[in-house]
Parts: sequence; structure tokens; C-alpha cells
Amino acid sequence: MQIIYLLPNYHYDSFMSNVSMFLYPTDSYEVISLIDSLKCKFSSGHDGITPSLFKDLKHEIALPLTMLINKSLNSGTVPDLLKLAKVVPIYKAKDKELLNNYRPISLLPTASKILEKVVHKRVYKFVLSQLNSIRANMDLDPITQQFMLLMNL
Repeated sequence: MQIIYLLPNYHYDSFMSNVSMFLYPTDSYEVISLIDSLKCKFSSGHDGITPSLFKDLKHEIALPLTMLINKSLNSGTVPDLLKLAKVVPIYKAKDKELLNNYRPISLLPTASKILEKVVHKRVYKFVLSQLNSIRANMDLDPITQQFMLLMNL
């Protein structure tokens, strides 16, 4: 929230005193929609479950995955198995014998990606509402207003 302190002509104390964020629960419909939005890849995390398999079984796994996500949102913790990643070296260029010519990528479990998308939607919506609130209460010159509109702030 450091951006708030950079904006002129605004009473920050009154704004910051009543700001809170609630990560509201998800439902099976949202989880299925997020599964559908996954890129259909065959790479998997340490669990060996690919996004393609999630898509094929989305109706069967939607309810248990929804319960897992809601428990995580409610407790404020992420299950340890969803934090583990499989690190794979990807060749960049030049000599394949040199380790410096590879970069690591982390493959997360697909369930972790769904949880991340749920949290992202809620945090993004919250931040956007706060920026809109700030913008509505600020006395900005027309050029700054145009810039903020163009940048979707």
C-alpha cells in the first residue's frame, strides 16, 4: 500500500483505519471455471497430476478441491504439499554441457495453481476497489486523471 503515501491531497489516516480485506469462500462453479481457464499442458508438479487430467475430471474433483481451497482461505494457511515444486532445468543456448546454459523452472501442483487463481481474483478486486476509492477522493489535475484512466487505475 505504499502507493497511497505517494498520492497528493488525500487524508490517509481516515482511509487506512477502515481498510480490511476478506477472502470470501469459493464454490464449485468458480473452481470449474478456473480449471477450464488453465492452459492444457502435460507438464506436472511433484504430484504428477497434469492440468489436462484436471480438465478431464473437473466435475469429479470440483467439490473436494473447493473444500480444500475454502479451508485454506479460512485458516490462512496453504497445505505443505501445495507449496512443493518440481524444479526442472531448461536449456537456454550455446554449449549443452555447461550448467550455466540452463535456467531452472518450478513446476507447481495444478491444485496450487487453482488456489493461487482464487486468491488472485480476491486480492485484485480488493486492490482495484481501494484504488477507485482513492481516485474518487483525490483532487487531481485533468492530465493525471487521463493517465489513471488509460492505465486502468
